[in-house]
Amino acid sequence: MSLTFADVLQAWSVVRRALPVTPLTHYPGLSEMCGCDVFVKHDNHLPTGAFKVRGGVNLLLGGNGTKPPGVVTATRGNHGQSLAWAAKQVGTRALIYVPHGNNPDKNRLMESLGAEVIVAGADFDEARQIAVSRAEKDRLRYVHVANTPELVAGVGTFAVEVLQELPGVEAIVVPVGSGSALAGTVLSVQALKPRVRVIGVQAVGACALANSLKSGVMETIAQASTFADGLATRCAFEVPFQILRGQIGDLVLVDEHEIADGVRLALSTTHNLPEGATGAAYAGLWKIREELKGQKVAVLHSGHNIEPAVLATLLRGETPAVC
Repeated sequence: MSLTFADVLQAWSVVRRALPVTPLTHYPGLSEMCGCDVFVKHDNHLPTGAFKVRGGVNLLLGGNGTKPPGVVTATRGNHGQSLAWAAKQVGTRALIYVPHGNNPDKNRLMESLGAEVIVAGADFDEARQIAVSRAEKDRLRYVHVANTPELVAGVGTFAVEVLQELPGVEAIVVPVGSGSALAGTVLSVQALKPRVRVIGVQAVGACALANSLKSGVMETIAQASTFADGLATRCAFEVPFQILRGQIGDLVLVDEHEIADGVRLALSTTHNLPEGATGAAYAGLWKIREELKGQKVAVLHSGHNIEPAVLATLLRGETPAVC
């Protein structure tokens, strides 16, 4: 299935019925520090505390109204919470596979939403392979974190809201893990305002998509090494990759210390809790602030689901250990 902006618009008609339009807030202090006019899109105010619920809503509440007998997926947290929340709305079963050592708060939140959480695999990609086998065995629908078009179209709706509310925006900054948010943003911007610069920010230690866009073929890395669990994937995925080909010039890489500083920057200037992936977006904004000088910039505050122990480390001025 090829994905177009028409799919994003269709998703928006579903999302806006189920979810509130999230705030787009201007922060004078952050703007002064960065030398540009910064507006933050607070998708951390959505029911699961993260932007990905847009995708789950589009997948399970859209379409022809029929619901699958159950869905199976793998996650580090926000994608699984998205499916768990949406599955609860329609009354269907959600089996969520997470790797060992996953954020326990995210696990508990998914369970509180009625999902069955299964711990398996050393990292996200191993958990994903086990989830695929379970879906095949039990004849349930497997939902891939990035290769499910309905999810990419759903998360792209945040960019539609930004472009509507802030018509003078010149750049949009998003964190990049699987690439679904970046791909959905590119689809929206290319259709509505192609002169807007879309900037993805990825962790140096989890740069499979950046490597893939540079080489022109999908690549896998040996290990995803970052404390930002929402970014920790070892491979590129087909749907975002096909949409994002040719976008390597606007993909910024940040290291662990920069991500940690990004979390602290978000906390001190917005007083909204950021998870590691969100910190990466702020880190990218800070890293290229000279390029963005004087421009009107939107930043996706993608989520606030951070483990307390990780937050405590960050508040001490330290950089957490990688996942």
